[in-house]
Amino acid sequence: MGDRSIRFPLRAVVVPFAAGYEPLLVACGQIAIWLSVLLIASLHVRRRIGGRAWRRLHYASFAAFWLAFVHGIAIGTETATLWASSVDLTTAGLVIFLSLHRILSTARVRDVLFGRGAAV
Repeated sequence: MGDRSIRFPLRAVVVPFAAGYEPLLVACGQIAIWLSVLLIASLHVRRRIGGRAWRRLHYASFAAFWLAFVHGIAIGTETATLWASSVDLTTAGLVIFLSLHRILSTARVRDVLFGRGAAV
């Protein structure tokens, strides 16, 4: 709404796929924001929904990150700058590295990959 080069009415800012400009890429950013709001709100209801449901819900943070990443890389206003590209690629690399580390460090995956004991 604050962009002077492209007109974005409130509806186009809030409702995914309602934008006239690059609706899919704008929707990536909108959905990422809505998921982030949901995840932040879930912090306040964690005790009500339980830890297990809360952790499962927080897998949506991966979707929120990648949707925001695609939005930023594809139509971000600072994408052409070296500092923004560096931040984007560094954060994406860290998310990939830490996700793989988390997955590969679990005992069940180690057992399957390296043949230690029977995988169940």
